[in-house]
Amino acid sequence: FIIVSGLIADEIAVEAMRHGARDFIRKDNLSRLAPAVERELQQTAMQADLKAMQEDFYRVSHFDGLTGLPNCEYLFKHLRSMTLRPEHDHPFAVFLIDLNRFRQITNTLGVLAGDKVLLVAAERLRAIFGEKDFIARLGADRFVVVVPHLAQEAQAGDVATAIHQCMNGVFQVDGQELFIKASVGVSFYPRNGQN
Repeated sequence: FIIVSGLIADEIAVEAMRHGARDFIRKDNLSRLAPAVERELQQTAMQADLKAMQEDFYRVSHFDGLTGLPNCEYLFKHLRSMTLRPEHDHPFAVFLIDLNRFRQITNTLGVLAGDKVLLVAAERLRAIFGEKDFIARLGADRFVVVVPHLAQEAQAGDVATAIHQCMNGVFQVDGQELFIKASVGVSFYPRNGQN
């Protein structure tokens, strides 16, 4: 807000500026209006650019550029926040998923084919895990899923079976059928460690 008035007392104008007005211009000095408006428009544009850059930085520093999943750094922040909760009655399981034969695929068909396999794998993981579960790409051909309130091996076995089944399907890449299996490991918090 820019206040333009010939009647407002200075103390009222000062109070208005304390509450968010950006400038006060008297009607007898309208030559200041155009520069004030231009200054405010420039500042608003700079703030919008800064916000966009901050959002881009957050996205780049927390999400994998290929799959859009949280990256390794975001995963560790998430795990730290889960282990620092004051309540210790919130167990969770961490599943590490490694795609077998992935290097063979990239060596024979190229990196782009490997990227397509990773995209399909990420979509399949998204399809079997809900919003409450945290899926991340650890790097290369490894993914991690954090499943809250899971502390029993029988339940973990069911989750691992679901992961195997979703990865054992055919991967269609550039008209070729690729068969990939996954190795899955699991660790339970707090049973297997506090950090």
